[in-house]
Amino acid sequence: MILSYNEGTVKPDTRLYQKVLSETGLTADEVLMIGDNYDNDILSANKAGINAVLIDRRGRYPYAATNKISSLKQLSSYL
Repeated sequence: MILSYNEGTVKPDTRLYQKVLSETGLTADEVLMIGDNYDNDILSANKAGINAVLIDRRGRYPYAATNKISSLKQLSSYL
């Protein structure tokens, strides 16, 4: 498990995503970021070339033009 605070960087710094890819041996198109913060999770993952799904349980991001779900039960359609 890679935790940002152990790596000396935090989202939205894309170096964290590059570290994940490097350590797992996966490519960006083999990874899906699921996050609940549009700016720190979704935009930073996209900037790193990683697809992302926003979980917006409370409808805080109506402007988010992205893959969006309101429950983890909806996640299977993105896998």
